[in-house]
Amino acid sequence: MRSPLGLAMWMLFAAGASAATTPPEPLSRDEIKSLFGSGAPFTATVSARPYTVALKPDGTGAMIPKTGTIGRNGTWRLTEDGLCTTWGKDPEQCFTVQRSGAKYEVLRGGKLAAVWTK
Repeated sequence: MRSPLGLAMWMLFAAGASAATTPPEPLSRDEIKSLFGSGAPFTATVSARPYTVALKPDGTGAMIPKTGTIGRNGTWRLTEDGLCTTWGKDPEQCFTVQRSGAKYEVLRGGKLAAVWTK
C-alpha cells in the first residue's frame, strides 16, 4: 500500500511528465493574427540568429537582425493553415505555426524554420 505522501509525489511527477510531453498545438489563422499580427515586435530565431520582427495589421512587416546589421522590409498574409511572408526580393515562403510551451515553432514543409518568442 502506498503512503499518502508517496502517492501525492507520484501524482505530481506524472502530471509534470505529461505536461512535458504535450504535443505542440497548431495555431489557427486568427490566433496567428492576434498573437503576432498587431505590429508589436517579437523575437524570431532563424538558424540560431535572433531577429526582431514586427508584422503589422496592414500586411507589411520588418525583420531586423539583433546583431545591429541592416534589416529587411517585407509583406505577410494569412493562409488557411498559417501565413506566408516575403522579405526584400526573396520569393514568398509559407509556414504553419504551432505552440510548444512558451515558444512558437514555425514550420515550412513540416521542418522547423524558426522559433518565435514574445
